[in-house]
Amino acid sequence: MPFDMKFKIDIPVEDNPILDYQTPVLAIGSCFADRMSDRLRQAHFNVLSNPYGTLYNPVSMAQNLLGLNTAGSFIQQDGLWHSFQHHSDVSCADQSALTLKIQEIDEQVLKHFGQTKTTNLVTFGSAQVFTFEDKIVANCHKVSSKQFSRRVLTVEEIVSSWSALLSTYPNHDFLFTVSPVRYTREGMHQSNLSKSILLLAANQLVKQFGNAFYFPAYELVIDELRDYRFYKEDLVHPNKQAVDYVWGKVKLHLMTERTKDMIVDLDNVVHMQQHKLLHPESEAAQKFIAKKRMAESDFEDKHGVNVKTGKEV
Repeated sequence: MPFDMKFKIDIPVEDNPILDYQTPVLAIGSCFADRMSDRLRQAHFNVLSNPYGTLYNPVSMAQNLLGLNTAGSFIQQDGLWHSFQHHSDVSCADQSALTLKIQEIDEQVLKHFGQTKTTNLVTFGSAQVFTFEDKIVANCHKVSSKQFSRRVLTVEEIVSSWSALLSTYPNHDFLFTVSPVRYTREGMHQSNLSKSILLLAANQLVKQFGNAFYFPAYELVIDELRDYRFYKEDLVHPNKQAVDYVWGKVKLHLMTERTKDMIVDLDNVVHMQQHKLLHPESEAAQKFIAKKRMAESDFEDKHGVNVKTGKEV
């Protein structure tokens, strides 16, 4: 008998081509959402990434996208005005400037959903939340923990908050993922309980709404890669190799065929652009430059986007 042993579980990923480079994308959630946004931008997608800053709990994400946090709870800390409903990326030196900035972000998000079709990548980070005056906060901004209460969201709370958004925008696709980043401050058991709640909530949303889908980023890292060599030195955040692996699955299973074709052509052009010429004045170099310009022109004619900026031509 042949010696055949299997040393890892291959996580099945359904083919669901909802990512197209000509369809606007909004990404919201944890830092893992930022990593995927970076890759999408490099692939010439039109991406609005974490407009409210990095968010971790699902309820704050939904409330912000629904425009419910414009008049948030503000606090002055360390010379800046902060909103408990937003990340410190949104903070300003002046309270009125902070209010205006949040309003501008809300308008940007409303404009995004005002388009005919969009794809929205949602990465749930944690079900553990802080509350201030009985309201869930997105960020504590280093205010003393004594000012807050702490609890865990329920599946029902998460589903209810996102049901409102999915019902409001039935013609827009929402792709849910759970971040593979584990939050170990409260212990691994609490982190696992939190992730379980997020997984149950995402599953319930997919069952209830035809415009809700799930991508197993969490399972790919935790169960398929399943090794600390795929993490950074903190042993919590996935490293570049892990992100590359998940990105490969995204390209294979979530992108339209024309998008896959565009990315192959883009990679070829970028490879030519990155080539360093030792003797630019030589005849061979001039031929290479002419070939590169032709490849750039052919790319733009074929795919309708600028090879350098990704904008429509």
